[in-house]
Formats: sequence, C-alpha cells, structure tokens
Amino acid sequence: MRSLLVAILLLFASPVVAKADLEDVSKATCKVYSDEGTGSGVVFLENEDYYYILTAAHVIVGNDGIVDNQLEVEFFVNGFQSRKMIARTDVSFYFPATTTDVAVLKMAKVELGQYPKPSVIPLANSSEKISSNDVVLTYGCPQGRWPSGQVGHVTSYRADGMTIKPYPTSGRSGSGVFDESGQKILGIVIWKNGMAVTAKKIRMLLTGEL
Repeated sequence: MRSLLVAILLLFASPVVAKADLEDVSKATCKVYSDEGTGSGVVFLENEDYYYILTAAHVIVGNDGIVDNQLEVEFFVNGFQSRKMIARTDVSFYFPATTTDVAVLKMAKVELGQYPKPSVIPLANSSEKISSNDVVLTYGCPQGRWPSGQVGHVTSYRADGMTIKPYPTSGRSGSGVFDESGQKILGIVIWKNGMAVTAKKIRMLLTGEL
C-alpha cells in the first residue's frame, strides 16, 4: 500500500498538463464493472504505462467489506464504445456513511489496443475556491448506460464534501464533478442526494496533502 501511495504522490508532483473542454470530459469518463454491479469513473492521471481512474469506493467494495481487486472498464470515445478492458484496484478508502469513499483504479495503456486514447482531466488543487451557487458539470454512466452529462450548481461546500443540484441521475456513483469549463475535477459523486467527495479530501486521502 505504501509504495502505491508514493507512486501517486510522485504523479501529483509532476501532473499532466491538460487543457480540457466538455468533449474531453466525456472522453475521460468510463463505466466501471465490479462484482457489485456498475458505476462510473474518470481518468485523472497517467504515466508512461498506466491510466489512473477515480471512482467511488463503494462501487468496488462488497457488503462484506472485501475490495474487488480486478475489474473491467469501458470507454466511449468519439461515439464508439470500447470493449471491456481490465483494470485493477490501486488504492481504496471506504468508511460507510461518510465522505471517505474514494478508490483509484489502474489500467495498463496496452489494454487500449487500437482504441482511441481517453482524455485525462486533472484533479483540482487543494486551494481551489468553491462556493455555493458555483456552476458545475457532472458526467457519468447512469445505471450502467452510455455516459451523459448534467449542468448543475453547488448548494453547500465544506472541505470534505459538497452537495450539488440537480441530483445526479441514479446509478452515477463515481461520476466526476467538474468545473464549468470541464478543465478540473472538483470531486466525485458518492451519494444519490447530490453529495460528492471533494478534490481536497481526495488529495488528502491519496497523499496526506492538507
């Protein structure tokens, strides 16, 4: 576990420079298949060999508390659905009924074959200012279907969690919450009442950054 966290810390130290748009948000979004069902994820980091995907931990953790370590993901780039690709759980942080509900999946780039590369949308910095009524975009795969987006706004914000309206469509756990221009991940959806874990807390869980 410690070596995995160190690897992620090094990736944050040298982040991918990306200028995203709304089309890139859809290209960064994937469907996640686990033993528990389906959820959503978003690519937020890459290195030479791997893509790293954020999702909600409860998407990959069973009722018995066991983490599903081998999963499958699908992408939807340029209107074409990929085959299912193997991904593995890199790290997972989960305490039920709290905003500690974050997992990172790792997918080898060779899994893509001839399929187009997904986009990479960086996680917002811990210093990012977010306020009530800020416009946000959510994008994910509701109930295992093709991804779709919603424009909404922040209704409340604290360092470890924020709520958004309209509530994300049912089944979108793990969907990215993006700034209005789609250039940064502000958080990921975890509850159907619009609760999302913030980028600040995600960074804290992954790296200890406050």
